[in-house]
Amino acid sequence: VQAGLTNTMQNKRYASFAEAVKDIPDGSVIMFGGFGPGTPHNLTRALWEQGAKDLTLILNSAGTGSRPDVITPANFIEEGRARKAIMAFQERAGLTPDGHPSMEVLKSLRRQ
Repeated sequence: VQAGLTNTMQNKRYASFAEAVKDIPDGSVIMFGGFGPGTPHNLTRALWEQGAKDLTLILNSAGTGSRPDVITPANFIEEGRARKAIMAFQERAGLTPDGHPSMEVLKSLRRQ
Protein backbone atom coordinates (compact mmCIF):
# COMPACT_ATOMS: atom_id res chain seq x y z
CA VAL A 1 0.00 0.00 0.00
CA GLN A 2 1.32 3.42 -0.95
CA ALA A 3 1.88 6.03 1.73
CA GLY A 4 -1.40 7.76 2.58
CA LEU A 5 -3.58 5.10 0.94
CA THR A 6 -5.43 2.39 2.76
CA ASN A 7 -6.73 -0.88 1.47
CA THR A 8 -10.47 -0.37 1.97
CA MET A 9 -11.90 -2.62 -0.72
CA GLN A 10 -15.67 -2.93 -0.38
CA ASN A 11 -17.04 -6.36 0.46
CA LYS A 12 -19.39 -7.24 -2.41
CA ARG A 13 -20.61 -10.55 -1.06
CA TYR A 14 -24.27 -10.69 -0.07
CA ALA A 15 -26.24 -13.17 1.99
CA SER A 16 -29.02 -13.37 -0.62
CA PHE A 17 -29.87 -12.32 -4.16
CA ALA A 18 -32.55 -10.01 -2.76
CA GLU A 19 -29.95 -8.22 -0.65
CA ALA A 20 -27.71 -7.80 -3.70
CA VAL A 21 -30.40 -5.90 -5.65
CA LYS A 22 -32.27 -4.12 -2.85
CA ASP A 23 -30.65 -0.71 -3.48
CA ILE A 24 -31.16 -0.63 -7.27
CA PRO A 25 -33.49 2.36 -7.81
CA ASP A 26 -36.19 2.86 -10.42
CA GLY A 27 -34.73 4.33 -13.61
CA SER A 28 -31.47 2.37 -13.38
CA VAL A 29 -29.50 1.06 -16.33
CA ILE A 30 -29.06 -2.71 -16.02
CA MET A 31 -26.72 -4.77 -18.19
CA PHE A 32 -27.59 -8.47 -18.35
CA GLY A 33 -24.73 -10.80 -19.15
CA GLY A 34 -24.72 -14.37 -20.25
CA PHE A 35 -25.95 -16.80 -22.83
CA GLY A 36 -28.06 -19.75 -21.69
CA PRO A 37 -26.36 -21.22 -18.61
CA GLY A 38 -24.37 -18.01 -18.05
CA THR A 39 -27.54 -15.92 -17.59
CA PRO A 40 -28.00 -14.49 -14.07
CA HIS A 41 -31.49 -15.95 -13.51
CA ASN A 42 -31.41 -15.65 -9.72
CA LEU A 43 -30.43 -11.98 -9.81
CA THR A 44 -33.01 -11.28 -12.52
CA ARG A 45 -35.75 -12.88 -10.39
CA ALA A 46 -34.59 -10.93 -7.31
CA LEU A 47 -34.72 -7.66 -9.27
CA TRP A 48 -38.22 -8.57 -10.53
CA GLU A 49 -39.41 -9.27 -6.99
CA GLN A 50 -37.75 -6.05 -5.74
CA GLY A 51 -40.09 -4.12 -8.06
CA ALA A 52 -37.66 -1.92 -10.00
CA LYS A 53 -39.27 -0.12 -12.96
CA ASP A 54 -38.54 2.50 -15.62
CA LEU A 55 -35.35 0.55 -16.38
CA THR A 56 -32.99 0.77 -19.32
CA LEU A 57 -31.95 -2.77 -20.21
CA ILE A 58 -28.76 -3.66 -22.08
CA LEU A 59 -28.72 -7.26 -23.22
CA ASN A 60 -28.06 -9.73 -25.96
CA SER A 61 -31.63 -11.04 -26.18
CA ALA A 62 -34.64 -10.46 -23.94
CA GLY A 63 -35.63 -14.11 -23.83
CA THR A 64 -39.27 -15.01 -24.27
CA GLY A 65 -40.77 -14.83 -20.81
CA SER A 66 -42.57 -18.07 -21.65
CA ARG A 67 -41.45 -20.14 -18.64
CA PRO A 68 -43.32 -19.24 -15.46
CA ASP A 69 -40.46 -20.52 -13.30
CA VAL A 70 -37.82 -18.27 -14.97
CA ILE A 71 -37.92 -14.46 -14.99
CA THR A 72 -36.19 -12.97 -18.03
CA PRO A 73 -35.70 -9.39 -19.24
CA ALA A 74 -38.75 -10.03 -21.48
CA ASN A 75 -40.88 -10.03 -18.33
CA PHE A 76 -39.75 -6.48 -17.53
CA ILE A 77 -40.60 -5.41 -21.09
CA GLU A 78 -43.98 -7.18 -21.22
CA GLU A 79 -45.04 -5.67 -17.88
CA GLY A 80 -43.99 -2.14 -18.88
CA ARG A 81 -41.18 -2.00 -16.33
CA ALA A 82 -38.53 -1.30 -19.01
CA ARG A 83 -38.36 2.19 -20.47
CA LYS A 84 -35.64 1.35 -23.00
CA ALA A 85 -33.80 -1.70 -24.25
CA ILE A 86 -30.54 -1.97 -26.13
CA MET A 87 -30.24 -5.48 -27.52
CA ALA A 88 -28.58 -7.44 -30.27
CA PHE A 89 -31.51 -9.73 -31.11
CA GLN A 90 -34.82 -7.94 -30.60
CA GLU A 91 -36.68 -10.01 -33.21
CA ARG A 92 -36.12 -13.22 -31.25
CA ALA A 93 -38.42 -11.98 -28.50
CA GLY A 94 -40.86 -10.50 -31.03
CA LEU A 95 -40.04 -6.94 -29.99
CA THR A 96 -40.52 -3.97 -32.26
CA PRO A 97 -40.68 -0.27 -31.43
CA ASP A 98 -44.38 -0.12 -32.46
CA GLY A 99 -45.36 -3.31 -30.65
CA HIS A 100 -44.40 -2.13 -27.19
CA PRO A 101 -45.36 1.50 -26.60
CA SER A 102 -43.98 1.34 -23.05
CA MET A 103 -40.51 0.72 -24.40
CA GLU A 104 -38.25 2.40 -26.89
CA VAL A 105 -35.96 -0.04 -28.70
CA LEU A 106 -32.89 2.09 -29.10
CA LYS A 107 -30.75 0.03 -31.39
CA SER A 108 -30.47 -3.40 -32.90
CA LEU A 109 -26.85 -4.41 -33.21
CA ARG A 110 -27.53 -7.47 -35.32
CA ARG A 111 -25.57 -7.40 -38.55
CA GLN A 112 -27.53 -7.98 -41.74
